Amino acid sequence: MILKYNHKTIDKTKYSACLDQCLNYRIYAELWYLNIVSPDGYDILVLNDYEAVMPIPYQKKWGFKLVIQPIFCQQLGIFYKENISAETFHLFISFLKKYKVRSYCFNEENTPYLPSHYVKRDNQLLNLDREYSTLVTNYNANKKRVLKNYLLSNSKIEEKYTGSIVSEKPSNLLNRILSASQLNILNTLLQELNRQKVLKQYTLYNRDNIPTVYVWLIFSKGRIINLLSIRDKELEIKNSYAYMIDLLIKNHSDQKLILDFEGSMIPGIAHFNKSFGAATNHYVLYKNLKWMDNLSSLTIFKTSR
Repeated sequence: MILKYNHKTIDKTKYSACLDQCLNYRIYAELWYLNIVSPDGYDILVLNDYEAVMPIPYQKKWGFKLVIQPIFCQQLGIFYKENISAETFHLFISFLKKYKVRSYCFNEENTPYLPSHYVKRDNQLLNLDREYSTLVTNYNANKKRVLKNYLLSNSKIEEKYTGSIVSEKPSNLLNRILSASQLNILNTLLQELNRQKVLKQYTLYNRDNIPTVYVWLIFSKGRIINLLSIRDKELEIKNSYAYMIDLLIKNHSDQKLILDFEGSMIPGIAHFNKSFGAATNHYVLYKNLKWMDNLSSLTIFKTSR
């Protein structure tokens, strides 16, 4: 039996215990994470006594719930402690179809259950369970060349969460790609991730001690998620971001970890990710309001990666 709860009536203890034991755990489905990225609320579908769960975030538009995949939340879908049957999986889907769905992304492990005609999105992953010397052999030739010729000069890399980004230099760079409300969500999310002790921030400073590249990573249950990275292209040393990713791989190589690049469908970004030897996995995007794609005047959150 599948029951529907809203974010106020869900049994938080049972939900969290279920998610923690799930084979396909993602930090995006944690209640505290959803509270931040989906401020209007969310429903949760529950199988029997919390054997499987499916969070459904929404925004309230024109008096009804519009399901929209939240920003900074790449994959949701159905999470299960044990593999479920195709029949049970599609029972969950039948509940989702009752909603007005602008966009909803299932996790990668859900992909085999879903019809082949559903839209697939790309995500690059790199298994770090080998020695660094072995991982480097899978870099493409150009990546090996640029890293070999990279000049760190007098710059430095600092591993430190610097706190609020709203009034700092990152906000000036992020204002080009995020709205004010999205920037506030990001700021709150980073603060909570830091409080949960799963966040690492790396900042690269140039020879004049000016920050030029920022990377925020989530360390969660064997995954290093590249949540966000920004660069000051006018001030950075060329290939600095590639150097930082290489350093991340080196520092965490030969461990049971997966580097999750969190995308991308953008060819240039996907090529960059794959140049480190990352493999492409697929997750699925579902929508039943395709006609809304043409309404450019509708102001809703859209994920770009």
